[in-house]
Amino acid sequence: MACLILKAGRLKSKTVVNCEEKMQKILISLLLAAAIPALAQAPKTKSETIKAEYCPMPSEKEECSKVEITRLIFAEPALTAFADSLLHNSLELKLANFSSSHVRKKLKKEVDETKDDDGKYLRLEQDADNALYGYSPDYLTIRTGYWAYGGGPHGNGGEYFSTIPRKGKIRELTMKDILLPGKRDALIRLVKEGVADDYVDGQKAENRQEVLEWLSPSFERDYRKQDFNWTLDEGGLRFVFNSYSLGSYLDLADVTLPAEKLHGIIKPEILRQIGKFKKTAKD
Repeated sequence: MACLILKAGRLKSKTVVNCEEKMQKILISLLLAAAIPALAQAPKTKSETIKAEYCPMPSEKEECSKVEITRLIFAEPALTAFADSLLHNSLELKLANFSSSHVRKKLKKEVDETKDDDGKYLRLEQDADNALYGYSPDYLTIRTGYWAYGGGPHGNGGEYFSTIPRKGKIRELTMKDILLPGKRDALIRLVKEGVADDYVDGQKAENRQEVLEWLSPSFERDYRKQDFNWTLDEGGLRFVFNSYSLGSYLDLADVTLPAEKLHGIIKPEILRQIGKFKKTAKD
């Protein structure tokens, strides 16, 4: 393949240039450009809900024990397998699969083991669900909700976020992946202040200083070693503290740090993803 290129500024001569390599580069660029809009679209997903009940009599309050699991199924089997692993990790029931018959069998075994000397059973409940929280061109976030009751006055649960690449190796992002070197302490300070502001805004405290005194003295030390429960969000990074995350007697906290506060702390490529993030889940 050849093409004719006129020398700039002169019309006296023509140079024949082999442009096969150039045309290949143009073709690759066009293919990549065509792929970008598709990647920015929401991943194709569907949900599947599995329910199981077991009603031994007599049971506590004569109510059935129940399990409800909602799977998030992607077009890509590897993404579905990762999402399923999040459910397996959250459930107290150890399941080999999510068939209704298998879930009920495991639930029955669990409940039968609670039988006391009077022949009574505890009522057990477990709910776990995955949902697509949102996506950017390069990442998607799965929100896993979990709630369990095993007797007593109330149950307990929370929501957890897992952000993973949309292509390549499926691996959950950690704070180390998104932070600039040496900026972990700076982020911890911002999150701690955000928790205090969340309490004040929600009228759970009189002022920021009051909240900072309530928080554990080991807050900074703990989060130097462990990750926050975080996600990309529209306009910033979101941090969620479930029951007991901040201490036995402290309330929940939900903090979103706007992107403008994160410059110089979070990697620029992650800030760009935040600017293009689309939230799909309802609160």
